[in-house]
Amino acid sequence: MNYYIVIFSIIIIIISYLFYIYNQREILGFHYLINIENIDPTNRYLNNNNELKILCNKIIKLGNLNVVNFSDYKFSPQGYTLVYLLSESHLSLHTWPEKNLIMMDLYCCNKKLKFQPIQNLLYKTFPKSTITINKISR
Repeated sequence: MNYYIVIFSIIIIIISYLFYIYNQREILGFHYLINIENIDPTNRYLNNNNELKILCNKIIKLGNLNVVNFSDYKFSPQGYTLVYLLSESHLSLHTWPEKNLIMMDLYCCNKKLKFQPIQNLLYKTFPKSTITINKISR
C-alpha cells in the first residue's frame, strides 16, 4: 500500500513542477475579448460605420497605439467588420445589428497599455448594454 502512496506523491510533484514551468513563460501581451450585448437599437453606433470607425480611432488614441493598415467590409443587408493592423498587434470589430451585438478584439504586445480609459469609453458609449471583457495573457 505504501508503494502506491509513493508513486502518487511522485506524480503530484511532477504535475506541480510542470504547472510551475508553464506559468513561468514570458507574457508577450494581453488579449482583450470584448462583447457588447443588448445594445439599444437606437444607439447611433450600432448601424453607423463611420461612428464605429471614430470609436475605434478613439480607442487607438487612448491606448497610444499605432495603425499600420486598415480594412473594413459592409455586409448585406447589414453587419460590419473592421480590422486595424497595429504595430502593437491588432484591433477588430464585428457587428450584428439584428442581434444588437458588437464584438471587439484587441491584442496588444505593449504590456504598459492602460486599458481602463478604453473600458470607460466603452461603458460611456454603450450605457444600457451588457459589456463583458475577458483579458487573456499571451
